[in-house]
Amino acid sequence: MTLVPFEIIGLRRSPVIGIVGLGQIGLSLAIDLISSDLEVFGFDLSSSPRAFASERGVKVVENVVELLQVADVVFYAIPAGRMKDAVRELSSVTFERRVIVADLCSTKLDVERVFTSAALDTSKVSYVGLHPLAGSEKRSYHGATRELFAGRVMVAAVGAATDVESLFFLAHLLIVATKCRIVFANPAAHDRLINFTIQIPHVFAYIASSFAKEVKDQVALEMFTGNSLRDVIRVARSDPAMVASFLYSNREVLLASLKSATVRIESMITVLDSGDERQLVELLDDFAPSTSKIIYESTLRRCPLNRDALRELIDNLMSSPYLVDCIEVNEEGKLELTLVHLGEVEG
Repeated sequence: MTLVPFEIIGLRRSPVIGIVGLGQIGLSLAIDLISSDLEVFGFDLSSSPRAFASERGVKVVENVVELLQVADVVFYAIPAGRMKDAVRELSSVTFERRVIVADLCSTKLDVERVFTSAALDTSKVSYVGLHPLAGSEKRSYHGATRELFAGRVMVAAVGAATDVESLFFLAHLLIVATKCRIVFANPAAHDRLINFTIQIPHVFAYIASSFAKEVKDQVALEMFTGNSLRDVIRVARSDPAMVASFLYSNREVLLASLKSATVRIESMITVLDSGDERQLVELLDDFAPSTSKIIYESTLRRCPLNRDALRELIDNLMSSPYLVDCIEVNEEGKLELTLVHLGEVEG
C-alpha cells in the first residue's frame, strides 16, 4: 500500500494499526486493513470478540496500554460515553513517537470536547474524529465483514482539536483500504444531521416494534407482515445498549426533535379526528419526502502539502457538498483529490 507521504507524520514504513473495540465496526475495519497487508493489533473488554478477531488475523493484546505501545494509528471503535475514560488513559501514557488517535463514535461534538480539554501532548498525539455511516442490525462482532464500508461515507469531523495532516493521512488510508468515501463536516453540524438521518429513524423503529409486540399471536402477525413493517423495524433488531449509547450522547438535539415530533403526531390525531380525508391527504403530502434528485459530478482539486493549505482546502470543502473518492500525491508533489460534487435538481 502506497500512503500519502506526509513528512510530519514521520512514518517511513506502513503504519502499525491498533483498534480498541472489536465489535461490528472495529473488527470490520481490522479485516479490511489486514486485507491491505497492514499489521493490526486489537483489544476488547470481552473475551468472545477477542477470540473471534484473533481467528481473523488480528493480533489481540491483553490491555489498551500494550496496544498503545506498538501502534502508529489507534482507532477507538467504542461508545462515545466511554471516550472520556479512554482519553484519560491516553493522557497517562508517555509516547516515544508520534501517534494518530481516531475515534469512530457516531456523535462528534462531545468527543471533540473531551479531546480539546484533555492534557495530551499534541506533539506526540494527533487527534482525528471519524464516523463511518455503515453497519447493519447484526449485533457486535457477528456483523463484522470485509468491505462493510465500501461505497459508504466516512465523515471526518473537523474541529479545534483536529490535526489536518493526520486527517488527510487517515483519509487516504481508509479510502484505499476500505473503499469508503470521505466527507468533511463541523462536529456540531454533523450531530444535527445525524439526529435526522440515524437517530430519529432508530427511535421510531423501536416504537413501531413495541406496537408489533402487542400482537399476542406472533404467527398471525408474520402472515400479515409485508415489507413496510419489516423495513421499519429492521434497525430495532440492533443492540439496544449500542443504540442507547449513541442516542444518549446526542440527547439535547434528539430531545428537541422528539418534542417537535409530538406536535406533528398531535396534528395527525386532530386531522383523523376531524373526519376530513382531504386534510389528511394535505398533511401527508406536507410530511412526504422531497421529489428532488441528487446529481453527481466528478472534479479534481489540487493542494500544496502544508498545514495552512490543507486547512484552507478543508474549509472550502465544508462550505460545498462534496464527497472525496480518491486522495493521491501527483508528480509535482501536490495533494490531488478526486471529488464528487453533489447537486440537487427537481425530479
